[in-house]
Amino acid sequence: MFSKLVLLFIALCVAMPVYSEVLTLDKTMQLALDHQPQLAAQQGLIDARRASITADQQLPDPKLKFGVSNVPLDTLSLTKDAMTQTSVSVEQRFPGGNKRALRGQLATLNSEQSLADFDNNRREIRRAAGLAWLDVYLAEQSLRLLHEQQAAFQQQIAAANIAYRNAQATQDAVLSLQNGLTQLMDDELAKQAQINTARARLARWIGNVAQADMPKTMPNLPAILSLNQLLKGLINHPQIRKYELTIALAQTEMDLAQADKIPDWTVELGYAKRGSAYPDMIAAQVSVDLPVFPKNRQDKNISGKQMMLESARYQREDALRNLTAELTGYYSDWEISQRRINLLANSALPVAQQRMAAVLISYQNNQSSMTNVIEAHHAELNLRLQLLEQNIAHERAQLQIAYYAGE
Repeated sequence: MFSKLVLLFIALCVAMPVYSEVLTLDKTMQLALDHQPQLAAQQGLIDARRASITADQQLPDPKLKFGVSNVPLDTLSLTKDAMTQTSVSVEQRFPGGNKRALRGQLATLNSEQSLADFDNNRREIRRAAGLAWLDVYLAEQSLRLLHEQQAAFQQQIAAANIAYRNAQATQDAVLSLQNGLTQLMDDELAKQAQINTARARLARWIGNVAQADMPKTMPNLPAILSLNQLLKGLINHPQIRKYELTIALAQTEMDLAQADKIPDWTVELGYAKRGSAYPDMIAAQVSVDLPVFPKNRQDKNISGKQMMLESARYQREDALRNLTAELTGYYSDWEISQRRINLLANSALPVAQQRMAAVLISYQNNQSSMTNVIEAHHAELNLRLQLLEQNIAHERAQLQIAYYAGE
């Protein structure tokens, strides 16, 4: 019996997920990249397009032809008439100009576009996972602050009860403190719901590891470049690189359309078998396409490709403007949040803490009411929550900036 219980305990331990390590921001973003199905799917597309580069530069497959010609209808004999012959031939088509090289170039550019998409998705996944991690961290740290305030209220309730029994405090003061504690407990339930929701969203990126413990301190993100340096680097962003490749694709397609004016040509070699009384024969012929109506075919195609090229250039310009506006906005958020952090940490919060201490002394000396104590408590808690939120806003803005600057 004892051995069965031991085995059951071991099985449960194996089945239960164990999260022995603290889930840091860096680890979260790396896990999101390591176990992301959409990146694996994109890698498959990249491999497929790379494989087509060589194939697109090859000659068309040759054609093998079999035939019978000049069969007399009266006898349907294949050997009695000198004109009757059974033939076999091979035909090979040769694209004119540099069409094969241009098609290979198109395949190469398509492969590079897939790489740009892959890079952009990596950045988006890192950003999304990091922002989800910050949501969890904010909710859990807010809950920690609520617990600290609850502990302070419980101490004051205990002191107020003693004072009330000694006729040094009113029942209203005790009830006011208890009501304040109840409000904090309600806030705790709401915050716990936020934690559960935030962890569920984080699990979209890293699975069940999202239930691991969070660190107690803020992540130490690396310093960022100046706004001017970041803006200059936008030309290397995968979105812009993709549009530049789109421009190159449109240019190559236009070159290919112009190459269509150069005719393709075909070579055919054949062997004909006749009756035993007649000699066998061989044949060779060359055929050439005749682009004699370029106005309604090649020229129209070239004109359409030219329009696509211009459209791609405008799209790149629009994408660059959009990225510039977004990056500038996030950089402003990053700067403003840092200023607010300094203001809250160095001015507002110390004053609120001094006021809290002063109100408590005044209350103990019967010079202030319990309402003032509770209000001072809430003011300090709100400032500490604001400071936490601004720290998270600062980290969130920096994660957004990293999307534009690269890992």
